[in-house]
Amino acid sequence: MRKTKSLISSSVQPCPKDQSGNITWLCGYDGEWVGNPDLTDCTTIDVTDALNELDMPDSVPANVVGDVHEEINQQEELAPGDIDSVISVVDKALEVSEFMLSLKLM
Repeated sequence: MRKTKSLISSSVQPCPKDQSGNITWLCGYDGEWVGNPDLTDCTTIDVTDALNELDMPDSVPANVVGDVHEEINQQEELAPGDIDSVISVVDKALEVSEFMLSLKLM
């Protein structure tokens, strides 16, 4: 029978310099770290404005995605969480575009 480790706690630390968010690392019942630290909350790009702009009735999704693209190009390096952030903007831009198209087809 394979023995599995139970998790008893985690350590939460700030992300590295110039990144927002927190790193989480799980600790097993035996006091040993389990796997690698989770850096997916660490970001260098703040997409809050882009997501808010997509909620506006006069937003132009292609322009919002273009602005996020420019911000990505200005970064020297991306953080692990930036991928999820950018995907959330692209997903929402697609959703808004599909909605706008459906209104034109009615």
